[in-house]
Amino acid sequence: MGTIKLYFFFGLQICISFFVSAQSVTLKGTTIAQDNTPIPYVNIGFHQADLGTVSNDKGHFTLRIDPKTITSELIFSHIGYRKQSYGPDQIDSLLSLSQVNIMLDQQALALDTVEVKADRMKTLLMGDSVNSANLFVSFKDSLNLGQEIGRAFKAKGKKPFFLQSLGFSLNNKPSVSYKLRVNIRELKDDEVGDFVHDREIVMQILPAQQRVILDLTPYSVWADHDLLVSVEMIENVAPAQIQFSAGLFQNNIVFIRDASLGKWKQVRGMGLAFELVVLR
Repeated sequence: MGTIKLYFFFGLQICISFFVSAQSVTLKGTTIAQDNTPIPYVNIGFHQADLGTVSNDKGHFTLRIDPKTITSELIFSHIGYRKQSYGPDQIDSLLSLSQVNIMLDQQALALDTVEVKADRMKTLLMGDSVNSANLFVSFKDSLNLGQEIGRAFKAKGKKPFFLQSLGFSLNNKPSVSYKLRVNIRELKDDEVGDFVHDREIVMQILPAQQRVILDLTPYSVWADHDLLVSVEMIENVAPAQIQFSAGLFQNNIVFIRDASLGKWKQVRGMGLAFELVVLR
């Protein structure tokens, strides 16, 4: 009997007219800090509108939009910096320029205080482990930077825990090197909240790498509540290069975001084989 391979793809469901409309225009620019140095990997988009992008490693970005479709603010956002927003009239002014510089002010992220008692802590594993060649989750394509795929981790109690590492497997053997951003956010009643870390977490995937272990100890992440751990596409990479092992997990919830700063969607009944090693 032959093997039936199942492939689950989540991602872009953007109206193609945004990109091919004769009336669409291109906003080009650079995201910079107060000292005029570039800020790489800034999220750019319209809140929950599934239209956005991410600036590259030099801070440069290109975003095609149709001015007639603008009904909300254009947002520039990066952890460690104050969010910059532009209303419809301001967007028109930006679009009249051939090149724009978007300056973001540094801002320390105020994290919730977690009370830690001096009890003896144990190493625990949260999540699911599987390395299946037949079931995986991937980004749909490489057109829209800022797509995210993640899964929920249930705290199971109020005792704080310290995140030591994140692990997952890739079904394929990538032929190229690429970067992904890892985002860890608070989750309340399955609603996505704020970051629980105050620094950007970027990881490098190497050619032929299949097992990935990311050391989280440098980021000092403590939590006492449910979490959403997601990976974000910040470089244009073919989906065939990014295939996360998955499984049919009854209590696993997959969260997907089709674009930078877009709306979160949930898929239940199957999920990502992501593991967290924690101290608790």
